Amino acid sequence: MKTEQLATHKRNIELLKAEGIHPQRARMDSGSYIKEVTDFFHQMGTHFFIRANQSENLLSAISKLENWNSCTIGIENYQTNSMGYNFGKHAHRIIAYRQPNSTERKPILLLVITQLSIHHHQ
Repeated sequence: MKTEQLATHKRNIELLKAEGIHPQRARMDSGSYIKEVTDFFHQMGTHFFIRANQSENLLSAISKLENWNSCTIGIENYQTNSMGYNFGKHAHRIIAYRQPNSTERKPILLLVITQLSIHHHQ
């Protein structure tokens, strides 16, 4: 359940630390897209990537972005962009991926929330 996400992450971090492992990065699915989780990882100084929910407000803001960058992931062509986003107690960054289409733009395929301090490489 989504309500247990923070407790699960805290327990896992403590188990890893007990083994002498101190994670610097974490990647999570959208079940962890809650303010308490992003605040926790931000406070720990852990770089995180979480699959963001595609809310109407977020999709509307992403649709207004210009200057998308083209890239290839594996054999698939994508366009990427990012924007600052306040979520929880901290400013973060949303990274958006979409596949280009010659006749019309497809909806956003993936949104990821991460720390604002991680730089976007073009």
